[in-house]
Amino acid sequence: MYYDRYIMIALKLYDYYFNTDTISDKLILRSIDIFRNLYALLTVVPVVPLIYNYVVYESFYEMNYVVNVLKVNLFIDCFFVDKYEVYLHHIFGFLLIIGSNYIDDEIIITPIMVMLSTEISSIFLSCKNLIEKFYVLRVPYLENIKNTSIYEINNWLFLITFLITRILYYGYYFILSNNFKNIINKRYSENEDNIYMTNLLLFAIYGVLFLNIYWFGIILKIAYSKNLIKHK
Repeated sequence: MYYDRYIMIALKLYDYYFNTDTISDKLILRSIDIFRNLYALLTVVPVVPLIYNYVVYESFYEMNYVVNVLKVNLFIDCFFVDKYEVYLHHIFGFLLIIGSNYIDDEIIITPIMVMLSTEISSIFLSCKNLIEKFYVLRVPYLENIKNTSIYEINNWLFLITFLITRILYYGYYFILSNNFKNIINKRYSENEDNIYMTNLLLFAIYGVLFLNIYWFGIILKIAYSKNLIKHK
Protein backbone atom coordinates (compact mmCIF):
# COMPACT_ATOMS: atom_id res chain seq x y z
CA MET A 1 0.00 0.00 0.00
CA TYR A 2 1.50 3.33 -1.10
CA TYR A 3 1.13 6.51 0.94
CA ASP A 4 2.00 10.06 0.10
CA ARG A 5 5.57 11.00 0.93
CA TYR A 6 4.49 13.78 3.30
CA ILE A 7 2.61 11.31 5.48
CA MET A 8 5.60 8.96 5.43
CA ILE A 9 7.94 11.81 6.41
CA ALA A 10 5.64 12.75 9.30
CA LEU A 11 5.57 9.14 10.53
CA LYS A 12 9.36 8.85 10.26
CA LEU A 13 9.80 12.01 12.33
CA TYR A 14 7.34 10.69 14.89
CA ASP A 15 9.22 7.37 15.11
CA TYR A 16 12.53 9.18 15.43
CA TYR A 17 11.50 11.42 18.31
CA PHE A 18 9.40 8.85 20.20
CA ASN A 19 11.46 5.76 19.37
CA THR A 20 8.52 3.90 17.84
CA ASP A 21 7.90 2.00 14.60
CA THR A 22 4.55 3.30 13.42
CA ILE A 23 5.68 3.45 9.81
CA SER A 24 5.74 -0.36 9.67
CA ASP A 25 2.37 -0.80 11.34
CA LYS A 26 -0.22 -1.61 8.69
CA LEU A 27 -3.03 -1.04 11.16
CA ILE A 28 -1.90 2.53 11.74
CA LEU A 29 -1.48 3.17 8.02
CA ARG A 30 -4.94 1.84 7.23
CA SER A 31 -6.40 3.80 10.14
CA ILE A 32 -4.91 6.95 8.62
CA ASP A 33 -6.60 6.06 5.35
CA ILE A 34 -9.92 5.61 7.17
CA PHE A 35 -9.48 9.03 8.77
CA ARG A 36 -8.82 10.55 5.35
CA ASN A 37 -12.03 9.14 3.89
CA LEU A 38 -14.11 9.96 6.97
CA TYR A 39 -13.18 13.63 7.01
CA ALA A 40 -13.59 13.78 3.21
CA LEU A 41 -17.09 12.32 3.58
CA LEU A 42 -18.03 14.79 6.30
CA THR A 43 -16.87 17.75 4.23
CA VAL A 44 -18.73 16.84 1.03
CA VAL A 45 -22.08 15.77 2.56
CA PRO A 46 -23.19 19.42 3.14
CA VAL A 47 -23.03 19.94 -0.63
CA VAL A 48 -26.28 17.97 -1.05
CA PRO A 49 -28.60 20.26 1.01
CA LEU A 50 -26.80 23.29 -0.44
CA ILE A 51 -27.57 22.21 -4.02
CA TYR A 52 -31.14 21.29 -3.03
CA ASN A 53 -31.81 24.70 -1.45
CA TYR A 54 -30.37 26.47 -4.48
CA VAL A 55 -32.42 24.49 -7.01
CA VAL A 56 -35.70 24.50 -5.05
CA TYR A 57 -35.58 27.77 -3.11
CA GLU A 58 -32.85 29.71 -4.96
CA SER A 59 -31.09 30.04 -1.62
CA PHE A 60 -27.32 30.05 -1.37
CA TYR A 61 -26.58 31.61 2.03
CA GLU A 62 -24.56 28.53 3.13
CA MET A 63 -22.40 28.59 -0.02
CA ASN A 64 -19.42 30.45 1.44
CA TYR A 65 -19.31 28.10 4.43
CA VAL A 66 -19.35 24.97 2.25
CA VAL A 67 -16.75 26.41 -0.13
CA ASN A 68 -14.43 27.27 2.76
CA VAL A 69 -14.78 23.77 4.23
CA LEU A 70 -13.95 22.24 0.84
CA LYS A 71 -10.92 24.53 0.55
CA VAL A 72 -9.57 23.11 3.80
CA ASN A 73 -10.36 19.59 2.63
CA LEU A 74 -8.55 20.23 -0.64
CA PHE A 75 -5.47 21.45 1.20
CA ILE A 76 -5.41 18.59 3.74
CA ASP A 77 -5.96 15.99 1.04
CA CYS A 78 -2.75 17.12 -0.68
CA PHE A 79 -0.89 15.30 2.11
CA PHE A 80 -2.70 12.02 1.39
CA VAL A 81 -2.92 11.72 -2.39
CA ASP A 82 -0.88 8.97 -4.01
CA LYS A 83 -1.18 9.74 -7.73
CA TYR A 84 0.15 12.60 -9.82
CA GLU A 85 -3.17 13.13 -11.61
CA VAL A 86 -4.82 13.73 -8.22
CA TYR A 87 -2.17 16.35 -7.45
CA LEU A 88 -3.01 17.91 -10.82
CA HIS A 89 -6.71 17.84 -9.97
CA HIS A 90 -6.04 19.64 -6.68
CA ILE A 91 -3.92 22.24 -8.49
CA PHE A 92 -6.82 22.86 -10.87
CA GLY A 93 -9.07 23.13 -7.81
CA PHE A 94 -6.94 25.87 -6.30
CA LEU A 95 -6.83 27.67 -9.67
CA LEU A 96 -10.64 27.53 -9.83
CA ILE A 97 -10.82 29.10 -6.38
CA ILE A 98 -8.37 31.85 -7.34
CA GLY A 99 -10.05 32.56 -10.68
CA SER A 100 -13.53 32.62 -9.14
CA ASN A 101 -12.48 35.33 -6.70
CA TYR A 102 -12.03 37.73 -9.62
CA ILE A 103 -15.61 37.40 -10.84
CA ASP A 104 -18.51 39.34 -9.33
CA ASP A 105 -20.34 37.40 -6.62
CA GLU A 106 -23.73 37.87 -8.28
CA ILE A 107 -22.79 36.13 -11.54
CA ILE A 108 -20.42 33.49 -10.17
CA ILE A 109 -23.01 31.73 -8.00
CA THR A 110 -24.30 29.35 -10.69
CA PRO A 111 -20.82 28.30 -11.90
CA ILE A 112 -19.78 27.61 -8.30
CA MET A 113 -22.91 25.54 -7.74
CA VAL A 114 -22.11 23.49 -10.85
CA MET A 115 -18.59 22.90 -9.54
CA LEU A 116 -19.90 21.97 -6.10
CA SER A 117 -22.40 19.52 -7.57
CA THR A 118 -19.48 17.39 -8.78
CA GLU A 119 -18.69 16.61 -5.14
CA ILE A 120 -21.89 14.56 -4.86
CA SER A 121 -20.06 11.63 -6.45
CA SER A 122 -17.29 12.03 -3.85
CA ILE A 123 -19.78 10.95 -1.18
CA PHE A 124 -20.10 7.51 -2.75
CA LEU A 125 -16.37 7.30 -3.45
CA SER A 126 -15.59 7.91 0.22
CA CYS A 127 -18.21 5.34 1.25
CA LYS A 128 -16.69 2.83 -1.16
CA ASN A 129 -13.21 3.34 0.27
CA LEU A 130 -14.46 3.13 3.85
CA ILE A 131 -16.36 -0.10 3.21
CA GLU A 132 -13.26 -1.66 1.69
CA LYS A 133 -11.08 -0.55 4.64
CA PHE A 134 -13.63 -1.87 7.16
CA TYR A 135 -13.46 -5.24 5.38
CA VAL A 136 -9.65 -5.36 5.43
CA LEU A 137 -9.44 -4.32 9.09
CA ARG A 138 -12.29 -6.66 10.10
CA VAL A 139 -14.12 -3.85 11.88
CA PRO A 140 -16.94 -5.37 14.00
CA TYR A 141 -20.44 -4.98 12.51
CA LEU A 142 -19.00 -3.21 9.45
CA GLU A 143 -16.63 -5.71 7.87
CA ASN A 144 -19.34 -7.65 6.01
CA ILE A 145 -20.88 -4.67 4.24
CA LYS A 146 -18.53 -5.34 1.32
CA ASN A 147 -20.33 -8.64 0.75
CA THR A 148 -23.80 -7.11 0.63
CA SER A 149 -25.86 -5.35 -2.01
CA ILE A 150 -25.19 -2.05 -0.20
CA TYR A 151 -21.65 -2.09 -1.52
CA GLU A 152 -22.78 -2.82 -5.08
CA ILE A 153 -25.49 -0.16 -4.98
CA ASN A 154 -23.01 2.39 -3.64
CA ASN A 155 -20.58 1.59 -6.47
CA TRP A 156 -23.29 2.06 -9.09
CA LEU A 157 -24.38 5.33 -7.49
CA PHE A 158 -20.78 6.50 -7.62
CA LEU A 159 -20.52 5.65 -11.32
CA ILE A 160 -23.87 7.26 -12.20
CA THR A 161 -23.35 10.47 -10.18
CA PHE A 162 -19.80 10.79 -11.55
CA LEU A 163 -21.12 10.61 -15.11
CA ILE A 164 -24.02 13.02 -14.51
CA THR A 165 -22.32 15.68 -12.37
CA ARG A 166 -18.67 15.56 -13.41
CA ILE A 167 -19.02 15.02 -17.15
CA LEU A 168 -22.52 15.65 -18.55
CA TYR A 169 -23.73 18.53 -16.36
CA TYR A 170 -20.28 20.05 -15.83
CA GLY A 171 -19.37 19.71 -19.52
CA TYR A 172 -22.70 21.06 -20.74
CA TYR A 173 -22.65 24.12 -18.50
CA PHE A 174 -19.05 25.19 -19.05
CA ILE A 175 -18.84 24.37 -22.76
CA LEU A 176 -22.34 24.69 -24.24
CA SER A 177 -24.49 26.89 -21.98
CA ASN A 178 -25.07 30.55 -22.89
CA ASN A 179 -25.03 31.50 -19.20
CA PHE A 180 -21.34 30.76 -18.79
CA LYS A 181 -20.46 32.12 -22.25
CA ASN A 182 -22.06 35.44 -21.27
CA ILE A 183 -20.05 35.53 -18.04
CA ILE A 184 -16.79 34.97 -19.93
CA ASN A 185 -17.66 37.52 -22.64
CA LYS A 186 -18.46 40.07 -19.94
CA ARG A 187 -15.10 39.44 -18.33
CA TYR A 188 -13.22 39.84 -21.61
CA SER A 189 -15.01 43.09 -22.42
CA GLU A 190 -14.21 44.82 -19.12
CA ASN A 191 -10.47 45.47 -18.83
CA GLU A 192 -7.17 43.84 -19.69
CA ASP A 193 -6.45 42.86 -16.10
CA ASN A 194 -9.40 40.44 -16.24
CA ILE A 195 -8.10 38.56 -19.29
CA TYR A 196 -5.27 36.79 -17.48
CA MET A 197 -7.43 35.56 -14.57
CA THR A 198 -10.25 34.59 -16.93
CA ASN A 199 -7.86 32.49 -19.03
CA LEU A 200 -6.52 30.91 -15.85
CA LEU A 201 -10.07 30.04 -14.79
CA LEU A 202 -10.87 28.52 -18.19
CA PHE A 203 -7.65 26.50 -18.14
CA ALA A 204 -8.59 25.02 -14.75
CA ILE A 205 -12.20 24.32 -15.80
CA TYR A 206 -11.19 22.43 -18.94
CA GLY A 207 -8.35 20.70 -17.08
CA VAL A 208 -10.81 19.32 -14.50
CA LEU A 209 -13.14 18.15 -17.28
CA PHE A 210 -10.28 16.35 -19.05
CA LEU A 211 -9.29 14.57 -15.83
CA ASN A 212 -12.90 13.60 -15.13
CA ILE A 213 -13.24 12.04 -18.58
CA TYR A 214 -9.93 10.21 -18.06
CA TRP A 215 -11.04 8.89 -14.65
CA PHE A 216 -14.47 7.88 -15.92
CA GLY A 217 -12.77 5.72 -18.55
CA ILE A 218 -10.84 3.99 -15.76
CA ILE A 219 -14.04 3.57 -13.71
CA LEU A 220 -15.83 1.95 -16.65
CA LYS A 221 -12.88 -0.35 -17.31
CA ILE A 222 -12.83 -1.51 -13.66
CA ALA A 223 -16.61 -1.96 -13.58
CA TYR A 224 -16.52 -3.97 -16.82
CA SER A 225 -13.66 -6.21 -15.66
CA LYS A 226 -15.36 -6.94 -12.30
CA ASN A 227 -18.61 -7.74 -14.10
CA LEU A 228 -16.79 -10.21 -16.36
CA ILE A 229 -15.14 -11.91 -13.40
CA LYS A 230 -18.45 -12.15 -11.58
CA HIS A 231 -20.11 -13.95 -14.51
CA LYS A 232 -17.31 -16.43 -15.16
